[in-house]
Amino acid sequence: MTSMKKLNNTILVCGSGKNVGKTTLSCLLIQHYQRLGKKVYAIKTSTHLHPLDKDEDIIDQSEDYAIVKERRDNQKDSSLMLKSGAIESYYIQSSKDKLFGLFESVYNTINSPNHIIICESGSLRDYFIPRLFIFVTGEHASKNMQYKPLADFILYPETDFNKSDILNVSFLKQLKLNEHDDGVE
Repeated sequence: MTSMKKLNNTILVCGSGKNVGKTTLSCLLIQHYQRLGKKVYAIKTSTHLHPLDKDEDIIDQSEDYAIVKERRDNQKDSSLMLKSGAIESYYIQSSKDKLFGLFESVYNTINSPNHIIICESGSLRDYFIPRLFIFVTGEHASKNMQYKPLADFILYPETDFNKSDILNVSFLKQLKLNEHDDGVE
């Protein structure tokens, strides 16, 4: 069995369903690290193919995947991450079997010492070990539950966070990104 690659500058946010707080948490993390002077990049993934608008900045695309560099001001998760302070925000959609390769191509483009990458994805936890893996779950959600035991922190938005106090939770105190870390082990 081969060991998984460790991405020491990546925070992976996964959730147990829609509207459980994944993007809210991702945006708050981006704002936090941006205020600390860190260079923060964002990646949002989906294993479902959605129609793309003609005016999207499509980096690469075929019939079964797309990589989009977010530039627009709308309510899409990748746009919200950009508005929260990410230097760049990417959206990747593909089947699960192609997802890690596409993620890796974007990661290799943006990875640099001192960069923090906030990634909102469920299934990418199958392919690498992030510096921090946060699982956000709602009261009635049941998606991605196989990842819950792998999480460094499990957050319940109803009781664990809101916009004013999320950045005081213990995982941020534990996460110290090394300034000389190249991001990969």
